Amino acid sequence: MAKVLVVEDNPVNLKLMRKILESLGHSVSCAETGEDGWAIVSAEAFDMIFLDMH
Repeated sequence: MAKVLVVEDNPVNLKLMRKILESLGHSVSCAETGEDGWAIVSAEAFDMIFLDMH
């Protein structure tokens, strides 16, 4: 399926998003900060990015 990046600073929400997306067959990468997310997306291409904007 899709290659997805989830950027979320709340560990519970991050774990939940990962579990849901993986159960749907997606390949999931995670980051806890925008800086970490930027580093990951700069090195790899993703089909979709979920980004917490708070």
